[in-house]
Amino acid sequence: MWYWVSKFKAKPVSPPVHIVPVEVQGSVEGTGKSLSIRVGEAVVEVSPGYDPDLLRNVVRTLASLC
Repeated sequence: MWYWVSKFKAKPVSPPVHIVPVEVQGSVEGTGKSLSIRVGEAVVEVSPGYDPDLLRNVVRTLASLC
């Protein structure tokens, strides 16, 4: 038993996960329009042809600040 106790004590604790509610209004797919995402006071504008990796990184960063 002490083996498992020491194993779990040595395991690093990950930060808690925060779920950010998202409200979708309408669809912009294929319309050529941009999309605004508001997180707190931050606003992210997403236009057609956006870089998905960049958007993912921005959303993760904003979520970590909440």
